[in-house]
Amino acid sequence: MADTDCTSTLCVNFNVAAVSHAQVMGVMAGFVVAAIAVVLERPRAPTGDGQQAVHDGIQALFVALVAFIVAAFLYGIAGGVEASPQRAAAMILAAALPAAAGTNRSGSTTTRSWPRTSPLTSPTV
Repeated sequence: MADTDCTSTLCVNFNVAAVSHAQVMGVMAGFVVAAIAVVLERPRAPTGDGQQAVHDGIQALFVALVAFIVAAFLYGIAGGVEASPQRAAAMILAAALPAAAGTNRSGSTTTRSWPRTSPLTSPTV
């Protein structure tokens, strides 16, 4: 069978892949919205260290939400453009950067290590 329809080195249709990635990023943004709703509805302590942890968690969730929305938009643009396979691949790579930032756990604003005690050490009495 001749590969006459193959326009790229890997024989991948980047436009179809970008549209699928845009849909996945939209679903991920929906999960983040649900997580934000769960965190905001949960009863919290009025003050203290727990309040700061909730605040930091909500900040991280909002950053992830914005990153997924931007990634879905960029993937959608890459899926709808008529471009060479090299340009489409570059656009998909550029869209993957906010997607990676949204899934990165180290992007959290918390600086404390969790859990506070190591599971390998026993608490002193």
